[in-house]
Amino acid sequence: MPLRNMGQEELDLLEQLECPICTDYFTIPIKQCTSGHSICGKCTERLGQCSICQAPFTEIRNFSVEALSLKMIYPCINKNAGCTALLSYTEREQHELQCCSQGLQTSCQMKGCSFTVTGDPAAVKSHWQAKKNSCKIYGPFNKCTLKIKSESYFVNLVEAFNQLFWYKSRISNNFINFAMQYIGKPEDAHKFFYQIEIRHEAFDKKKIVISDYCKSMIPDEELFKEDICISIYLPSVKQLLSSDVMNGLNYILRVKKVSSDLKRKRNYHNPRSTNGRRPHIRDLNRESTNEFVAWNGMEERLFTEEEQRNECCVIL
Repeated sequence: MPLRNMGQEELDLLEQLECPICTDYFTIPIKQCTSGHSICGKCTERLGQCSICQAPFTEIRNFSVEALSLKMIYPCINKNAGCTALLSYTEREQHELQCCSQGLQTSCQMKGCSFTVTGDPAAVKSHWQAKKNSCKIYGPFNKCTLKIKSESYFVNLVEAFNQLFWYKSRISNNFINFAMQYIGKPEDAHKFFYQIEIRHEAFDKKKIVISDYCKSMIPDEELFKEDICISIYLPSVKQLLSSDVMNGLNYILRVKKVSSDLKRKRNYHNPRSTNGRRPHIRDLNRESTNEFVAWNGMEERLFTEEEQRNECCVIL
């Protein structure tokens, strides 16, 4: 349904199509109590009598109001949270179940910025673009450089699959942390994952590939915990530092969708993981191979026999 402004007459008419009990727009069937109050189908199912006059409900339906309800155009129930969709009666339920503006609050993740918006992710993008950052908004595939310092923090907005994400990297306590946060319903975050590929500039097969699910908008204090984000022990990547950027680490950042039929391959035994401790890149056996891969079970290929034999694959 195309978006447009509703006139005052339409808004006044829509007020007459609100259930007097739940104040939502009427849903069919619309029944009446013995005093003549019209009540929506949901309220008549859950209540034994009219909440306005305590009279019992009847089986008499208000067909005139039902017919009018079917012809009206409705704003989304999340309109105050930023949704501007206008919907027919048949479109309402499906849209409102999936509406991305269900009161979700999003804040700018740049340190010191107080910008906050409720229910309108597009406003976050406009705000970020207005900052005129030197780094453009990332997409599904990005070539990045991380300058190695004792302490650092980087954040950028990512747009992929018509969704928005916050990408963050941090260096602290001799570890590099990578994280991707989904801007939307928390339960939808695991529908996406991100992948970090760090590769030697001269030796294509000498690389680290590590991936993890996107996270919801949890605070950084929780996000950067070792078992929440991707953590790489800094000395393990010193050999991959770029020669053309002083103390720079070149890497590729990818954002992907989790396939519904993707089998999670978490049944490989890793003898180097003890006492349930999550292994790090520094734990890998690299004596017999220059290629090592960190793994969390989401990649779309199986480990080769050589990789399993040399223990160069780690389940995260």
